[in-house]
Amino acid sequence: MTLSSIKLSRGFKLPTIRPFLSCLVFFLLFFPSLLTLVPDLDAADNKQSVVLQLAWKHQFQFAGYYAALEKGYYRDAGLEVTLVQGGEGRFAREELLDGRAQYGVAGAELILHRAGGDPFVVLAPIFQHSPSILLIRADSGISSFQGLVGKRVMLLPGTKDADILAAFQNEGIDESEFIRLDQSYDLNDLINGRTDCVSAYSTNEPWLLEQAGVKPGILLPRTYGVDFYSDCLFTTDKEIAAHPDRAARFLRASLQGWEYAMANREETIDLIINRYKVNKSKDHLRHESEAMEKLMLPDLVEIGHMSPGRWRHIANTYAALGMLDPEFDLQGFLYTPDAAKDHSRLRWTVFILFMVSLATTVIAIALSIFNKKLKKESLERKRAVKALQESETKFKEFMAHFPGYAFIKNGAGKYLYVNKAVSFGANSSPEQRLGKTDDEIFSPAVAKVLRANDAEVLDTLQSIEVHEKITDEEGHYRTTLVVKFPITRERNAPLIGGIALDVTEGQEMQKMLVQSEKMLSVGGLAAGMAHELNSPLGGIVQSVQVIHNRFTRDLPANRRAAEALGLSMEAIKAYMEKRDILKLLASIREAGARAAHIIENMLSFSHKPGGHFSIHNLSDLLDNTVELAGNDYNLKKQYDFKDIEIMRKYDPTMPGVPCEGNTIQQVFLNILRNGAEAMVEARTEQIKHQGSDLGISKNRFTLRTKQETDMACVEITDNGPGMDEKTKQCVFDPFFTTKPIGTGTGLGLSVSYFIIRENHGGEMEVRSEPGRGTTFIIRLPFQTPSTGLTV
Repeated sequence: MTLSSIKLSRGFKLPTIRPFLSCLVFFLLFFPSLLTLVPDLDAADNKQSVVLQLAWKHQFQFAGYYAALEKGYYRDAGLEVTLVQGGEGRFAREELLDGRAQYGVAGAELILHRAGGDPFVVLAPIFQHSPSILLIRADSGISSFQGLVGKRVMLLPGTKDADILAAFQNEGIDESEFIRLDQSYDLNDLINGRTDCVSAYSTNEPWLLEQAGVKPGILLPRTYGVDFYSDCLFTTDKEIAAHPDRAARFLRASLQGWEYAMANREETIDLIINRYKVNKSKDHLRHESEAMEKLMLPDLVEIGHMSPGRWRHIANTYAALGMLDPEFDLQGFLYTPDAAKDHSRLRWTVFILFMVSLATTVIAIALSIFNKKLKKESLERKRAVKALQESETKFKEFMAHFPGYAFIKNGAGKYLYVNKAVSFGANSSPEQRLGKTDDEIFSPAVAKVLRANDAEVLDTLQSIEVHEKITDEEGHYRTTLVVKFPITRERNAPLIGGIALDVTEGQEMQKMLVQSEKMLSVGGLAAGMAHELNSPLGGIVQSVQVIHNRFTRDLPANRRAAEALGLSMEAIKAYMEKRDILKLLASIREAGARAAHIIENMLSFSHKPGGHFSIHNLSDLLDNTVELAGNDYNLKKQYDFKDIEIMRKYDPTMPGVPCEGNTIQQVFLNILRNGAEAMVEARTEQIKHQGSDLGISKNRFTLRTKQETDMACVEITDNGPGMDEKTKQCVFDPFFTTKPIGTGTGLGLSVSYFIIRENHGGEMEVRSEPGRGTTFIIRLPFQTPSTGLTV
């Protein structure tokens, strides 16, 4: 193969530049030798002293720099490095601008400083993901950035919390919509309620808050589409121009120190405690190192790696939020060692230009040939990067609003990704679950099932759909419908993806519907039985009346029958009275009449509502319901409703109300049953603790009717245990119940609320305090909106 047939790309040849290539070969062979004649300014300045300004006080956050100093990496690079800790009012930006330090550590806000005129150059980001968070108390009720509107937010000065500010703007929240406080660096301000949240690092402050006995809550900018580099090692244009080799040696030694620190964490923790006298325990530093590993991802990404595309995405994020010029040029902001070196030797390049002019011409020709191709590839690359960024943004937005739980695990069962909905599965935030297995999160029984399902996916490399039972924050079992699937089909590096939805309520609702169908059948059977009992019961009452008449009344037929037997009616009557037979007959007749009345109430109550309104006296409906409740107890054997005192305070002047009598009775009955059960249960507990029911007030209902302008009002008050505010707010919710599982459906009061509000256009409310009883208030209009029926 000859030089003239060398292919540049895709078969393109350069048959016309053989002479130029010969000169180029000469240039490439001798140019390095010429450079050795140029004095190396940095090499002549070995053992140079430089200052590294840290972003905060000494802690594991800067472990790599401690290791580089302790292990002699800086010394081997010809540097004497002084590490200066940061703190309140001492930031790397100001220290470098004032010349007190040559290198510093700061966050992605450096790009904003560069755009504002600061001559900063990023050497390497140590954290691939920012640890910046907003820290809140878990019991504050705040669960999102939107929840901070009108709240006190403690931030670092200026744009030093840039990613947090970007997340606020991303959510459409202007700084004027919350109260911005200056960072006090004192967690007691959050603990004692002097602020609602503070900016913090996920590697440090949440642990401190837990140690203070306060459960932390975390708001991640990453959840709201802001995912920046952090803890960036940076310097200035001036430092790189004057000492390019020193900058390269400093960066190389620093990254070497980071690799050692992360591989030897226990040794580094001892170094930090003994050498730098930090006011932190080993457990605290160990927690910090574990949290940093999840942000650095050293097993997946080379420490210090940075992508121009990622920085462009960060710039675009700031630009979209109006914090940065969309045309901001990254040129000069990102460190490029080769370019820096060439710049420092510019004078020597000029010195030898006369020797390489021909080679320069050849290079120019070659570059012009490649330029079009490079431009095309660059354009295609930009389009691909933009499409990837848009896809990533859409995915993050989708997952942020996905109502279920999504995750990715590796073959060892460790979580690599979880979305923000993870909290429904266990008492852990997404970042706390990363890097952990199910054995570290759930109980052994739950984890065993989850592992078995994962194993099936790995063995078959097929997706599965299963129901998994997991425990929630309060330790209760929840049922989730989970789809697990293999993300990669390579057995040497398997990944498992999954999405899950909480279907606990759906399953409970299905069970309740089945139970409701059974109860409807039982109710229909009971109504039928009551109807059938009416006939024989009527015969019994009528026969008893006839017997009474034949023994007591002086009728001709009675007298003739007695005389035929040699008896007198007076003697028969005397015998009946002597043996109390007449009283027994009266008792039988009274009991029969009472039973007939009970059946009449049952038939009236069980009658299906048909939307037919008629005028009813609410006092009568209350009395009928009380009687029905008393008889209903005899079947359930849970309490004796007859032992409950009933106080009636009826307004005799209140007119009748147009309503469906049987459904209104259903409402009254639901309230009376719930109140009676609550009172009896509370009284039983009192007796259990006091050993006697002496001195314990009698269970009592107070029933009151009154007229309020155009509404009839019914109040049912008990002297039971009352309700707390949380229970009172949920009492009308469907399926809400305070009873043990299996003893209540939680539908009674919600159905009652529907009957009053929707069917009758009325109002229903509850007033209660713990230990002070409960009052249900029902208001019904004197004229129904749907029928126009009025009193």
